[in-house]
Amino acid sequence: RQAVRSEGPSPENMESLYLRAHDLKGLGATYGFPLITRIAGLLCRLIDDKAKRLQAPMPLIDAHIDAIKAAARDDIKTEDHPVGKILVQELEGRIREFGA
Repeated sequence: RQAVRSEGPSPENMESLYLRAHDLKGLGATYGFPLITRIAGLLCRLIDDKAKRLQAPMPLIDAHIDAIKAAARDDIKTEDHPVGKILVQELEGRIREFGA
C-alpha cells in the first residue's frame, strides 16, 4: 500500500499488492485468523483482474487493508465476532457496488 500511495498505482505496484493480499489469504487461517483469510480473499477478488486493477478505488483497497490490520490488532479471528461480521458485510457490499 505504501508503494501505491507514494508512487501511484502502477501495474507493478498493484501486482505486488495483489500478491501480498494473496499471501494473507493463505496465511490468515493458518495462524488462526480465518477472518483475515476472508478479508484478504475479498481484496484479491477486488483486484484480481489485471485489466481492471488500476480502476479499483483506493479508498476501498485501503478499507480492506485497514480491516485486516484491525482484525490482527484487536484479535478478531472470525466472522462470529460482531465486528468481524460487520466488516465482512460492509466490504462485500462495497465490492458489489463497484462490480467486482
